Amino acid sequence: MKKCKNCGALQSDKHFYCIDCNKKLDAPLSDEDKAKEEAHLEKTIQNLSNKSDYFYVSKSDKTTTLLLGILSILHIILMIIRKDFYREYYLNWIVFIIIVLSISVSIDVRFPRISWNLYKLRFYLAVDNIDDIEPSSFMLWARRFVPRVILLLVIMAFIVMLISSFIA
Repeated sequence: MKKCKNCGALQSDKHFYCIDCNKKLDAPLSDEDKAKEEAHLEKTIQNLSNKSDYFYVSKSDKTTTLLLGILSILHIILMIIRKDFYREYYLNWIVFIIIVLSISVSIDVRFPRISWNLYKLRFYLAVDNIDDIEPSSFMLWARRFVPRVILLLVIMAFIVMLISSFIA
């Protein structure tokens, strides 16, 4: 195996010139360097395949889950501090719905296999082999997009509740 010094592409030993940039290649890599390059390549491929998996939980997903949890706790604290205001304007139910929505979205984002298995139950009697079902492209898009929208809504609800509870 040869590595191009110009572009970093890995080439077969039979090539004398890089097939990507057409620069002259040096001598083949040592066994140690070859092992390092193969390990790095394998790790890169593994990371790419994990990120394309429906059940992969990214750092962004973990951050969304954390923020939704923190905002739920802040909603509860604000409701305890300003309980008279919340009772007077019947806002307890709105905060309760926001908290339940935050928790359910957090579970869905953090543990996608649970929601996927619940989704597959819908097809239990209609499909012969339920394990053959794969998520649609819309479901994959929604899994990434909807939690962020819910996070924005929860943030806006908290800001509105915070401002209105201390102004009134």
